[in-house]
Amino acid sequence: AENQKKTEDIFRRLLEASRQKLAPGQRQRLKWGEGSVCCKLDPQGCCLYCLVTASMEYPERYAFALLDELLRDVTRDYGTSVSSLQPGGLNKKLEKRMRELITQYEDTENYDKVAETVEMVEKVKAQMHNNVRTV
Repeated sequence: AENQKKTEDIFRRLLEASRQKLAPGQRQRLKWGEGSVCCKLDPQGCCLYCLVTASMEYPERYAFALLDELLRDVTRDYGTSVSSLQPGGLNKKLEKRMRELITQYEDTENYDKVAETVEMVEKVKAQMHNNVRTV
């Protein structure tokens, strides 16, 4: 309980500082102990999305890709109503999705392979569409 309170205090201060230090849509990575806290302010400037990494070695691009995906999910599912929620108002609703995203992004080698496969499929689809148009 003590540790959770300290963490909540730190994130409360991060949220307050983000209002002055980050422009809407801007992101920042901060060192925190052996790891980092990756923060992204949503395009409206009302919600701060954060991810804590255990190590500074974790690639920044994956951390922000996870936050971008979470931001898209929240925007799609809650729209502008998210700004009127109480602190922690999405904790229960997003817990499962956050676990899925963490699992997906935890293994960076696997993520690269999946991204490569998706990119290849998109190229093949585009080529197929071009072939259909010429026929």
